[in-house]
Amino acid sequence: MDYWALGHIHMPDVLSESPAIVYAGCPQGLNPKEDGLRGCYLVEVSKGHAHAEFHPTCSIVWSRHEVDVSACADVE
Repeated sequence: MDYWALGHIHMPDVLSESPAIVYAGCPQGLNPKEDGLRGCYLVEVSKGHAHAEFHPTCSIVWSRHEVDVSACADVE
C-alpha cells in the first residue's frame, strides 16, 4: 500500500509520511467544538510514493480564545 485514506475522525492529520497515512478530516467544522482550519488533502501517487498536501476549504473557522477578566471592575 502506498496510501491509506482514513475516515471518521473530523480533525485532519498525517499519521505517517511513508507510507502516507492520512485522516482527511472534514471540509467544514460543524460546530465550535470542531475548531481550527478544516479542509481536505490532495494526494498524488507516483512510482510507489504518495504525497499528501492539505488544502483549506472551510468558509468559517471556529476558534477558542482565553480572556483574562480578573482585572475588570465589578459590574452592577
